[in-house]
Amino acid sequence: MGYRRGTPPLYYVPRDCPRVAFWALPDSSPADVDRFLDCTTARVVVAIESGWLERLRATDLYVYHLPSDTFILVDNGAGFYTSMETVTPLEVHPVGDLLRRLVEAGVELRVTPSLWPLNRAVVASTLHYSAIRMRNAEPEPDNSRSPGTSLTRPLTPGGR
Repeated sequence: MGYRRGTPPLYYVPRDCPRVAFWALPDSSPADVDRFLDCTTARVVVAIESGWLERLRATDLYVYHLPSDTFILVDNGAGFYTSMETVTPLEVHPVGDLLRRLVEAGVELRVTPSLWPLNRAVVASTLHYSAIRMRNAEPEPDNSRSPGTSLTRPLTPGGR
């Protein structure tokens, strides 16, 4: 599987790291854009579980530049391509510091104890999303909110 240049960097994390990423598309509802993206200037949000943060910091990752001739588009929103033929990389380069690369890409990285409440909420929205390696996520907490509930709670007077 490959992806086109300029696609959200969903792979600047360890290979087996569960993550939920989301971003607005032209047909995303204004209400969903406001709910999920109003408090950030980032175009893309990538969330990982807190148990993966140290592995993210320590992972050595490489980008493979592949010839495009045999690749076909399988997901326009995510920019995913696949080839049914074996290909040989044209170049291989280390990605470097993954946190720095996410920051340079303008991504908001969220670190959370559980991805499940966010995953359910994003799946129920009109945003484009990607939930990858969720089988490696911590078990879903019993007290998870339903998709229709707010992801945040308003502050009371005094900020508590």
